[in-house]
Amino acid sequence: MSHAEIKKKLASSRKDLLDIGLRNTMINFRSGPRSLAIVDERSEQILQLLYRQNKAMTFVPAPEKGTKGGKETGNSIVRTDSAQDTAAGSGEDREEVDAPAQDAATIALVEELDGADWPDEDVAGGDIARQHTDTKLQTILSEERLFLSLLKIHTEAQTFIQEQGVNILFLALGFLHWYEAESSDKLRKAPLLLVPVELSRTGTRDVFRLRYSDDDLIQNLSLAAKLKTDFALDLPQYMADANADASEMPGTESFYEAVSGCVSKQPRWKVVPDEIHLGFFSFGKFLMFNDLDEAVWPEDKRPSEHPVLGRLLGEGFSNEAAFVAEDTHLDTIIEPGEVRFVRDADSSQTMAILEAREGRNLVIQGPPGTGKSQTITNIIAELLASSKKVLFVAEKMAALEVVKRRLDECHLGDAVLELHSHKATKQSVVRELERTLQQGRPLAADGTDDLAALKEVRNELNAYCEAVNTAIGASTIPFITALGHYLRIKRKHESLPVWSFEPMKAWSQRDHTRIREKVAELAHHLRENGRPSLNTFYGTACTTFSPVEQTRVTEELKHAITVLSRLLESAGQLAAHLGLERPATLQDVDVICRTARRAAEAPPLIGVRLDSAVWQTGPESIRALVAAGRMMASARSAHDGMLIEQAWEQDLLTERQHLAQLGEKWWRVFSGAYRRARARLQGLCKKPLPKDNASTLALVDGILGYQLSRRTYDQHLALGEALFGAQWMGERSDWDVLGRSSEWVIGLHDDMGKGQLPAGIVGFLAGHPDAGSLGTSIGAIHAAASDLRARVTTIIDLLGFARNRPASTLLDSPCAELREQLSTWLEAVPTIYETIRFNALHDELAALGLPEVAQAAADWERDADDLVHAFDYSWYAGLVAQAYGASPALARFDRIKQAHLIDRFRHLDQLSLGHAQAGLAKRIWEIQPRLSDPGEMAVVRNEANKKRRLMPIRQLMEQAGRAVQAIKPVFMMSPMSIASFLPPGKVEFDVVIFDEASQVKAVDAFGALLRGRQAIVVGDTRQMPPTDFFGRDVEVDEEDNVTADIESVLSLFRARGAQERYLSWHYRSRHESLIAVSNVEFYERRLTIFPSSGTNALATGLEMVCLPHALYDRGRTRTNREEARAVAQAVMDHATTHPGLSLGVVAFSVAQRDLIQVELELLRRKSPGPERFFTEAHPTEPFFVKNLENVQGDERDRIFISIGYGRNESGRIAKEFGPLNREGGERRLNVLISRAKMGMTVFSNFRGEELDLDETASHGVRALKHFLKYAETRVLDIPRETGRTPDSPFELEVMSALQARGYRIEPQVGTAGYFIDMAVKDPELPGRYVLAIECDGAAYHSSRSARDRDRLRQGVLEGLGWIFHRIWSTDWFRDPGRELDRAVAAIEAARALRKAARPVQPAIKPVNAPLIERAQPDEETTSPSVATYRKAVLPPWKGAQAIHEVAVPQLADLIQKVAAIEAPVHEAEVTRRLMEAFGVSRAGSRITQAVSRAVEHGVRSGLFNYAGGFLHTQPRGEVQARSRSTLAPAERRIEWVSPEELDVALLQAIQAGFSMDRDAAITSALEALGFGRASANIAGALGEQLDTLLATGRIRLVDDRYAVA
Repeated sequence: MSHAEIKKKLASSRKDLLDIGLRNTMINFRSGPRSLAIVDERSEQILQLLYRQNKAMTFVPAPEKGTKGGKETGNSIVRTDSAQDTAAGSGEDREEVDAPAQDAATIALVEELDGADWPDEDVAGGDIARQHTDTKLQTILSEERLFLSLLKIHTEAQTFIQEQGVNILFLALGFLHWYEAESSDKLRKAPLLLVPVELSRTGTRDVFRLRYSDDDLIQNLSLAAKLKTDFALDLPQYMADANADASEMPGTESFYEAVSGCVSKQPRWKVVPDEIHLGFFSFGKFLMFNDLDEAVWPEDKRPSEHPVLGRLLGEGFSNEAAFVAEDTHLDTIIEPGEVRFVRDADSSQTMAILEAREGRNLVIQGPPGTGKSQTITNIIAELLASSKKVLFVAEKMAALEVVKRRLDECHLGDAVLELHSHKATKQSVVRELERTLQQGRPLAADGTDDLAALKEVRNELNAYCEAVNTAIGASTIPFITALGHYLRIKRKHESLPVWSFEPMKAWSQRDHTRIREKVAELAHHLRENGRPSLNTFYGTACTTFSPVEQTRVTEELKHAITVLSRLLESAGQLAAHLGLERPATLQDVDVICRTARRAAEAPPLIGVRLDSAVWQTGPESIRALVAAGRMMASARSAHDGMLIEQAWEQDLLTERQHLAQLGEKWWRVFSGAYRRARARLQGLCKKPLPKDNASTLALVDGILGYQLSRRTYDQHLALGEALFGAQWMGERSDWDVLGRSSEWVIGLHDDMGKGQLPAGIVGFLAGHPDAGSLGTSIGAIHAAASDLRARVTTIIDLLGFARNRPASTLLDSPCAELREQLSTWLEAVPTIYETIRFNALHDELAALGLPEVAQAAADWERDADDLVHAFDYSWYAGLVAQAYGASPALARFDRIKQAHLIDRFRHLDQLSLGHAQAGLAKRIWEIQPRLSDPGEMAVVRNEANKKRRLMPIRQLMEQAGRAVQAIKPVFMMSPMSIASFLPPGKVEFDVVIFDEASQVKAVDAFGALLRGRQAIVVGDTRQMPPTDFFGRDVEVDEEDNVTADIESVLSLFRARGAQERYLSWHYRSRHESLIAVSNVEFYERRLTIFPSSGTNALATGLEMVCLPHALYDRGRTRTNREEARAVAQAVMDHATTHPGLSLGVVAFSVAQRDLIQVELELLRRKSPGPERFFTEAHPTEPFFVKNLENVQGDERDRIFISIGYGRNESGRIAKEFGPLNREGGERRLNVLISRAKMGMTVFSNFRGEELDLDETASHGVRALKHFLKYAETRVLDIPRETGRTPDSPFELEVMSALQARGYRIEPQVGTAGYFIDMAVKDPELPGRYVLAIECDGAAYHSSRSARDRDRLRQGVLEGLGWIFHRIWSTDWFRDPGRELDRAVAAIEAARALRKAARPVQPAIKPVNAPLIERAQPDEETTSPSVATYRKAVLPPWKGAQAIHEVAVPQLADLIQKVAAIEAPVHEAEVTRRLMEAFGVSRAGSRITQAVSRAVEHGVRSGLFNYAGGFLHTQPRGEVQARSRSTLAPAERRIEWVSPEELDVALLQAIQAGFSMDRDAAITSALEALGFGRASANIAGALGEQLDTLLATGRIRLVDDRYAVA
C-alpha cells in the first residue's frame, strides 16, 4: 500500500481524537455532579495562594440561615437516606449530551449552581476582602452536600489517574462566556486558566484539602483551537516563558484583559475572571490529535512512512512467521542464562518472551491472572540485555505500577522513567534522573559457574524424563506406559509364560495392536472350542474343508468301517481253517493270507518231515545233497551209454593230465603216455572213444565230476533218508522234485523264522498236504485288505494327516483301534472345522513370527483370556527390557540421586533469576552516561543543579531526550502522556509494549507506535473494551477510517494478522472456584488452573449473600441502599477480622459505588479502630471501592461484589444490569469475577435461578445468571473431581496398590488444563486432600521445560496448600513393595501434619533475592578516560652514518617501527622520531628527502600505508582518538592529527553527548584530543571535518544540533 493511501487512512482515523465539539468541557463547561463551584473568591488570589505559594486550601459550605459564615467541611456525617430523598425529585439538563446516570448525593447540585451569581468586583472597592486572602474556598452548598460533592470528585479524580494515567482535576480560573452564533440563546462557558490540583485527606475525620499538583499550569488549548478554527481568533498567551517559575508567573488581570480584547467584537461574549470551578478537564485527546499531524514530524519520520503503522493500516503482518513452534520443548532451543529471566516464567510466557526477543510484532493474549505483568517484566529485562530502548504504555496506572514494582524487585527499577499520573512532574523527573546518575556500580557475584551447573543438572533431568517417556524402539510406546502395563498384567495374572521378544522387536504399536487382535481371536477360539490339542482332528494340516470334502470323508469312513468288518470276518475264518489265532491287526491278516497262500502253493509233500529242525538249521546241507544227486543223475544220463558200470569208479586223474597236456600236440601219437591214457579209457567204454581230444576230456571230466558229487552225496545221504520219507529213492530219487520240495520247505522255515509265517502252518501242511483249495478265499481277503488300506490312505489325505499322522501309522494299529478311530472320526467329522480354524490362526501367527504363541495355544490349559495377557506380558516385558538396555538414564536411575538433582535444579534455577538481575543491573549502570558528559547530558546536568525554573518535561525531552533515554532506557507512559511529553521524532524506542491493550483505542495507540520499531501488544480480547471517558464530536469517513470498527489496538493487531502467543497458566486464584466460571464461559477451558487442596481456611472461594429484602430503587436513585449497607458492614467486618488480607469492592454502577462509599464513611467514623486497614495496611494493594468499568488490572485477596440491580419495590426482578446489558457486557463481567485471589462474596437481592431470561438476553446477563447460580450452588459443568481415569497404566497400578491399603484415592484432580496425577482424600473432612502424588508419566513429560516440570508447577500447587510425594516408575519397577511403603509413610505424615494444624513447609525452598551492593558513587561516576597518545622511542643509532646516508630499506624499517606505535602519524612526526634516534636537532632538505624516499620504499614494500601526509599500519588498524595533553605544546598541532582521528573524536563526542551544537561538538572533541583551547585554526579544522561527516551522512543536523546518524 502506498504512503499516500496510508496517510489518508491515518488522517481519517486521527479525526477520532478531535475534541473541539460541545461535548468537550474545555469548550462547553457545564456544572454537574463532578464539579464544584467556588464562589466569592478571586482568581488572582487563589493563584497566588495555591500555585505561587503552594498552600493547601480547604472548602467552606454555604452559611446556614441565621449564621454569618460557613465552616470548613469534608468530615461531616451524611444522612444517606435524606440525601436520596432530596435527589429523588431532581434532574439534570440533558439537552446537549447524554450524561451519566446521577447518584443520590449529587443529582440536585445542578439547579443550585445554575442560579449562582458570579461577582465582577470586590466587595470594598479596590480592596481585597479578607475571605479572599485566606486558604478557605467558599461554596454555595450545604455542609452535607459539599461533603458528598467532594467525596465524589475525590473518587473520580483517583479513577481518572488510575484509568488514564493522567490527572485531569483542575481548578478553572476565569471563564469565557460565548455563543455559537449571534442567533443562539444558549450560553457556553469555557475555562481560561487551569491549575492542576490534588484533592486529598488523611482519614475519614480529616477535611478535604486542595493542593497544587506540581504539574504545569495549563492554558485552554482546545479553546484556542476552537476560536482559531471557527472564529479566526487567536487566543492570547498567558505564559511567555515556559521555564518561568511559579513565583515568576504574571498576574491574571492582564491576561483576562487581553482575552476580553480578543473577543470584544463577538456580541454578548465576555470574560468572567473570577468564575471558578473545581472539575475535570481533559485536553489530552487534542494533544494526541496534534501528535499525529504529519507536519509536526521530521521529514524522515513521517507517520505515513512508519513500518509498523504502515502494516496496521495496510497489508498487515501475515508474512511474519513465528520463531518458536507451539510444541517446541524450550530446553532444546535456549540454554540457561541465554534469556535473562529476572522473574519466573512458565513455558507459555517463555514462548512470548522468545518471540519478543526475535523482534516480532506480537500479540500476547493474557487472560486474568496468567502473569501478564510478570511476562512484561521479563520481556523488558531481555530487551535491556540487548541494549534496547523500551516504551511501556498503559492507560491504567495499576498496570504501569505493578510492572514498575516488579522491576524494582528485580533491581532494574533504575532503568525506568515513569511519566504518568502524579509522577509526571518536572521536579520528580529531574530528581529521579539525578538519583539514578548518582548510583554507584552494582557489585554482585558472577553466576557463570552456577549457570553451567544448572545446564548440566537440567540436561540430566531432561534425559531421564525423555528416557521414561520416549518411545521404545519402533513401538511408539513410552517406557512409562510399557512399564505400567507390564506391572498391571504381572499383578493380575501370575505365572504367565514369557515368549521370545525377538520377533516383536521391530513392531510398532499399530503392529502390536493388529497382531494382538489375532491373538485375541485365537483366545476367543479357545474359549469357544476348548484346547485344540484335545480336538479329534488336532494335527490335521487342513486349512480349508468344504462340504463336498466333508461328504466324501464321511462316505469313505463308512466304507472303510464296513470293509474292515468284512475283512476281519473273512480273515478270522481263514485263520481258523489254518489253525491260527484270529488276526488282531492288518499285519496279522497279511500273515494269514501269506500263510494260506504258501500252503496253497506247496508242492507235494507226502512223507516229507516238515517239522524237522534241520530245515532251519541245515538248509545248505540239504541243498548240497540235492545238488550232488542232481549232478550224479546228470552225468549218468550223459555217459551211461558210452561207459561200462565199472568206469564210474575208476581213478582217471592221470589219464586226464596226459590228455590235457598232449592231446593238442601234433606229435601226440608218438607219446606213450598219451597212447596209454587213451587205451585205458577205451577199455572202459562200450563204444570207440571220440577222436577229438576235447570230447575225450569231457568224458573223463564227467566221470571225475560224478565221483566228486558221489562223495557229497554219500556225506549227506542220511539227511535224504530222514527228511524226504517216501520220496527218497536214493541215487535214483527224482532230484527235481526233491529240489523243489526242499527249497519250498527251506523257504517256509525261513519265513517262519523271520516271523512272516506262523509255526502253525507246519501242522496244517502236515495234516493237509494238499491246500490248493485256499486260493479263492485268499484273494477275497487280500482284495478287502487292499481296499481298506486305500480308503484309509484317502481318509488320511482328506483329513490332512498325511504329514503329521500318515496312513501307515493308523494301518499298523490294532484293528479294534482302527475301527474305533474310524468310528470316532465318522462321529466327529463336523468338528474338524474347529481344528481347521485353529490351523488358520496358527499359520497366521507363525507367519507373523509367533509360532511360540501358536504352539502354546494348542495345549493352553489356563483361561483363554490369559493367552492375550501372556502375549501382552511378553510384549511389554520385552519393551521394558529393551528400554533398560538402550537407556543409561534408566539403567542407572537412583531415586536419592534424582531427588538431589531436582533440589539442586530448583536452587540453581532460582539463583539464575538473581544472577540475571545482578548482571542486568550491572550492565544498565555500565552503559549509562555520566553526569559530567557533554551535549545533552549538559542539559540534564544543568536541570539537576536548578532549584527552580525547571524546564518543562516536553522541553527537556526536546533538548536532551536521548540522554534521558540513555539514563532511563525504559519509559512508562500513558497514551496521553506520550502526546504531552514526547516531541515527535525526538525520542525513539526499539520496542513499544502495550499492557491492558483491550482498553486502549487503536487511534490512541498510534502516537506510541510511531515512536517504536517493534510493537508488543499485551491484553485479553475477553476483557474490558476501551472506556470512552472523552468522547469525540466529529463525524468521520468510515470508508477510510480503518479504526472505526476496531475497538482497541489489541483488536487491530489481531485483525492485521500479528503473531499471537497465549498465556495459559492461571496463578491468581487460590481457589479454583474464583476462576471456574470465566474459564468455562469465556476461555473454552483453555486456562491451566491449579486445584486447591482445601486446606487453606482463608481461601474461601466464591460465596453468595442473598438479600431478598434489599430493593433496587429503579425509579429515583437507581441504587440499592440496604445492599450498600450490607456491603459496607461486610467491609468493616473484614477490616476487623482479616486485616492482613487486601480487599476491593466493586459495584455494577457508579451510583451504587458512591452509595457504598458513603455508607462505609459512616461506619468508619463510628468505628475508627480498623482505620489503618484503609490507609496503611496494604500499600501495594490498597482498599478500593470501584464501579464495574474501572476494575480491570486490579487484584485483591478478597473482592466484594455489589450487584445493586435486581428486585425492585414491585417485587419483580428488572432485567437491567447496566453495562452488562450492552454489547460486550460479558467482557466486563469476566473482568469483575476474576479479580480475587482468596475469596469473592457476591451481594445480590435475587438468586440466579430467579432470573428468567429469554433468547434475546445478552451474553453478559446470561453469564451473570450462571455466575450467581454457581456462587450459590458451586454447581457448574466443571467438576473438581474429574472422574477421569489415571493418565497412564503405571498410575493405575500405584492407585490400585494404595486403595488396597485402604486409602481413598482420586485420580486426575483438577479443574482445567492441569490435573494432579492422584490425590489422597482426607477421611475426616470431605473435600480436603492430605497428599498429592505425582508420577513420572505423561503429565510429567508434557511440560515444555524443566522449569515447568520440576519447579514452577509444584511451587504453585504448594502455594495452594498441597503436600507432594513423588513416585518414580523405575523405583516402583525394581521394588514396588518398598515404594508403596514410602507412599504410605508420606500419607500418614501428611495426615499428622493436617491434624496438628502445622503450616506446610514447601519442598521447593525459596532462594533469597540477591543482595546487590553498590560502590561509592564518587568512585565510579567519572567517564572512562580517552587513550593517551603514546610516542615511539627508537634506540639511539650506533652507526656513523647520518640519516640521509642510511640505506633506504633500513630507514624504512625504522619508520615502520614508529608507525606500528603511533599510526596514524604525520610524516613530520616520523621525521622527528628519526631525528631523536640519530641525535639530530634540525631537519634539513637532505633529511626530509631521505625520509620521503624511505616512505615511498616502505609503501612499495608493503610495510605501511601512506595517505595525505599520514602513515598508517599495513593493514590499517582501528583508529581511536588519543589525548595529546601530555605532549609538549610544540607537538600539539592540529594539522598533525589525521582526519580519521578527528572524525573519531567528533563522533565519540557527539555520541557521548547524544546531540550537541557545533561549538560543543568541537570543544568536546578537542578535550578528547588533549588540546586546551580552540583557536581559530583548530576550530576551523574540526569544523571542516564536521561538515565532511555531515555531507557523508555519518552525522545528521536537527534543529542546529548534531547527532550520530
